[in-house]
Amino acid sequence: MASVSRSTKAGVKIHTVYDPHAKVPVFFEISHAKVNDRKVLEHLPVLPEMTYVFDRAYNDYGWYYMLCQQNTRFAGRMKSNAQYEIIEEKAVNQPSLLHDQVIKLSGLAGKKCPQNLRRITIIREEDGKELTFISNDLKCEAQEIAALYKSRWQIELFFKWIKQNIKIKRFLGRSENAIKIQILVAMVIYYCDWLKLEVRARDLYKGLPSLSV
Repeated sequence: MASVSRSTKAGVKIHTVYDPHAKVPVFFEISHAKVNDRKVLEHLPVLPEMTYVFDRAYNDYGWYYMLCQQNTRFAGRMKSNAQYEIIEEKAVNQPSLLHDQVIKLSGLAGKKCPQNLRRITIIREEDGKELTFISNDLKCEAQEIAALYKSRWQIELFFKWIKQNIKIKRFLGRSENAIKIQILVAMVIYYCDWLKLEVRARDLYKGLPSLSV
């Protein structure tokens, strides 16, 4: 999950749920640039037994608890000012892994999610940056949860394509409807290109000789 925006009077945000396996958005919503990203969570379809990966803009403890109640896994960046109590300090066995903790959110906001969660802090190998993640997955290895967030980079590539194809710096109209129409057209083009690639891949697969062992 992520959003892309343009901060002008006619600015908008595109909030997107992206399937990294299918390489296509499965949900998106357009809002005004000034709307808080967390407001979009009210309209987001949540599927049980799925995994949602998101950035800090979608930090909402009530939403975290709702995902837990629906048996849905999540992983996201944790805010530096989050209040929490450490329930368990797990052993770390890699230099890039600083902390692997079971925590419980505290403070007034923490009451919205009365559930044990996971707090994982790593050092990103590419640039040495320290990243802290929060998740409701208490079983998987810490590295696996960190890798989930890394896979989120695919949505950034999608947004790069959107910016290039809707010419975000030069809208064809100034009204809210004109901007939304331009974005929707770009999304339709993206889906058409994706379908063409899927059909080509399927045709190529059909043309390959079958092997038996």
